[in-house]
Amino acid sequence: RLSACVPDLTLAQKPHMEAMTHSEMQDVALAEDGGLVEEDGLVQILDLCRQGLEDDQAEDIIACLRQNASVTALDLSENDLGDASMRLLGPVLCESSDIKIVLLRNNNIGDAGAASIADVLENSASITELDLSGNRIMVAGAECLAASLSKNRSMLSLGLGYNQIGVRGTQRILEVLEVNDSLTSLDISGNRIGALGARQVASSLAKNGVLTTLLMGQNDLQDKEAQELAPLLENNHTLIVLDLSHNRIKVAGAVALASALAAGGANSALADLRLGVNELGAEGARAIAEAAATCAALRTLDLSGNAIKDDGAEAVAEVLLEKSEALTALSLSSNYITDRGGERLAAALEKRCMLKTLLLAGNGISPVVAESIQAIAARGGREIAVDLSGQQRPRV
Repeated sequence: RLSACVPDLTLAQKPHMEAMTHSEMQDVALAEDGGLVEEDGLVQILDLCRQGLEDDQAEDIIACLRQNASVTALDLSENDLGDASMRLLGPVLCESSDIKIVLLRNNNIGDAGAASIADVLENSASITELDLSGNRIMVAGAECLAASLSKNRSMLSLGLGYNQIGVRGTQRILEVLEVNDSLTSLDISGNRIGALGARQVASSLAKNGVLTTLLMGQNDLQDKEAQELAPLLENNHTLIVLDLSHNRIKVAGAVALASALAAGGANSALADLRLGVNELGAEGARAIAEAAATCAALRTLDLSGNAIKDDGAEAVAEVLLEKSEALTALSLSSNYITDRGGERLAAALEKRCMLKTLLLAGNGISPVVAESIQAIAARGGREIAVDLSGQQRPRV
């Protein structure tokens, strides 16, 4: 979930998936536990996630909300609510001055439903977090949301991942960032944004001084798109989290990103860079690692699933682990690393290392070397958390 503004919000998921009846909905509204979370005697969270809810139960949801006027967070994720539900729910959300978080991910919301939610954003000053990820929103819906965001000054976090907004819809949303000075977190993962979308990201964020979290995973980004994004790492001084995982970035793209990251240097605020499940290889990993070592703000780096192998692991150990004074979490899971790479990483941990978390799951490190890594991680009160689960026999 995207909860940058309320990181401690945990919504319980109930085990049953069947649709709730009207009486069951009322039971939830009156229960001390279950779907309601209380604080200081007032209901704060209405959790109707994964309840098999459909459009014909929208009135029951509204009744439940009105019965619990103190609700500040509404979770309707992973149901089957569509445009009709959003049309009915919209006015209720507009009326409320208490609801701040609305989670609607993985439903059946299309452009008409997005338009209803856009009306809410235009008329409500209370909602700060909205997650519409995993729906059926296309360009028209994105345009409606963009128009509302251009006037809204309360939204902090918007999730549009895994819809169908494409290049044009992405451009409309990103153009808003040039004038919106409140949104700090944006998820546009899984929307096939293409090179034009990547270029728009770099262009819009050059004019935006507030966005701190940008999620762009699973967008089929390749080297050309990475090169378009590179200026972002050099020129933007507010971005803290950047997710480019699950794309197809190779060496050329990694080199471009690394050069920009190094050029940003001390001015970069980037603390969390996610490049897992790309195609960086050993050379790309070395380039990123060298640049990461120069970034004083960088705390977390994900290079998992990049087939960096032993050469890449040795490079990361040499140019990053032994030099960085900032990095505290590193993922090298699922990279075909064997004992050679494992031993070099162990040496780096023993020599000089600021890490608190090292993920090496799903590689090919033997029990003997794994035990050595664990022993070094625990030595001298370091207490480095190391994950070495799921080691496989190395490929011949």
